[in-house]
Amino acid sequence: MKNLLSISLFFTLLTAFSLFVSCEKETVDPPANIDDDDTTRLVSVEEVTPYSAVVRGIFGDNADSSDITGLRLSLQNTKYISTTGEYFRAQYLGNGRSEVHLSNLYADTTYYFSTSVERNGLIYNSQTYKFRTHRLTATTDSAINVYAFGAQLQMSLSEPIDPKKFKGSYGIYYSTRERIIREQSTLCDSTYMIRNLDPDKTYYYCAFVLMRTATMREVYLWGDVRSFHTPKISVATLDAEDVNTFSAKLSGDLNVLFSDATDFGILFYEKNREVTVDSVNAASDQAILKLSPETIDERGMGLFSVTPKALRANKRYYFRSFATIKEKVGTQTKINTYYGDVKTFKTLPIVMTSGSEADMGLSVIWATKNYGAASASEFGTSLSFDEAASASFNGWRLPTVDEAQELIDQCNWSWGRLNGVNGVEVVSKDGTAIFLPANMDIAGDYTYGVYLLSSDVTSFGYAQSMLFLQDSFNDNQCGKSAENEVLTSAKIAVRLVRDK
Repeated sequence: MKNLLSISLFFTLLTAFSLFVSCEKETVDPPANIDDDDTTRLVSVEEVTPYSAVVRGIFGDNADSSDITGLRLSLQNTKYISTTGEYFRAQYLGNGRSEVHLSNLYADTTYYFSTSVERNGLIYNSQTYKFRTHRLTATTDSAINVYAFGAQLQMSLSEPIDPKKFKGSYGIYYSTRERIIREQSTLCDSTYMIRNLDPDKTYYYCAFVLMRTATMREVYLWGDVRSFHTPKISVATLDAEDVNTFSAKLSGDLNVLFSDATDFGILFYEKNREVTVDSVNAASDQAILKLSPETIDERGMGLFSVTPKALRANKRYYFRSFATIKEKVGTQTKINTYYGDVKTFKTLPIVMTSGSEADMGLSVIWATKNYGAASASEFGTSLSFDEAASASFNGWRLPTVDEAQELIDQCNWSWGRLNGVNGVEVVSKDGTAIFLPANMDIAGDYTYGVYLLSSDVTSFGYAQSMLFLQDSFNDNQCGKSAENEVLTSAKIAVRLVRDK
């Protein structure tokens, strides 16, 4: 029994001596890498952020998964850190190495820690190490997307962080005063579209980081003060683009958010004058159209555009942009309409191709006359699907359904007459035109046309054709389709194409 007591006392004294020796050692910064020659002491602190760090290393000589490894962390460098510090258990990684993930730390703060390994009821502690969490700082970046009622303010942090884990906050203050005072400013995030500003006014802004220290003291770190000036409310009319024989792209530029406008778009008309929104229903000498935007800038402000179609060739048109804005003037709200300058453009003239082929700007070249016709207004030789399949067209061929659809989608079709023959005038964007005679009649009146296409034959003996017919409600317009079925035995008109 006496021997057992002596042995127990010996181990107790050994543990106490181990704790005493470890606490009295000098505090050191951990090296960048682990040195395997000194496995009982050396660790590294990695992945340090303003609120976290990872301690990796060999916490005890010949440590394995059966040992309990960990560390004690403290804000103070005391000789009792190995017993009084907050304990964090380590995860064993293998090969004698362990790691501890520390979180919920304070930024720009020095921490002290001692690693430990528990084996056979004894605890072995390392010397005391120290590391410092990063200081988070902010840089004030240039304002972007500045408009009459606001701007997008930006800032950059010294490193990417998770705002939910950072003990503090960060953002931007802005004010009409160059000396920005918190009580006179508004807080926003690291990037923020501020609104409800006054037009034609200078604003100042500054990025900041607010750090809370371990003593619960608040420390502000400021970036440089920058400024921006909101412009006056305006809407600009831009020059017409993509002008062709039957359409054009018309654009405006609004320097407020689209959501700030109760109405905006393009006024479109034929006589040169400075029309207003009130002229749309009041003008008696011309039709004034108010066109709503078809496309708008993805930022929600700036450019918007419309593309009116079915215009007349070789015709001059006029347009101007407008926007109706609800504004706050003092305690009152006023609604004002702003206008851009009047702009003009002229559609391209139509050029009926005189040769045997026409480049319509599509994937294939189209013939200018029907197969077997001497002129563009003649019906030519009608063929059945079986006859066309065995015919030789000397380098030309039947158009496919896709090629016919391309002619429909990318060209302007209008009902008309050529040499006294009904039909459609098909005009490309650059003004090149071909004429397709209406080869089918109802009670002697030629009001529609059917043209043979290259396609598969259905089980019921039908093939595809291109169809167009006069619009009974609009003499100048016509309906058209590239998916009209006809019997393979039916003889219909043929308009050929050739590959480019």
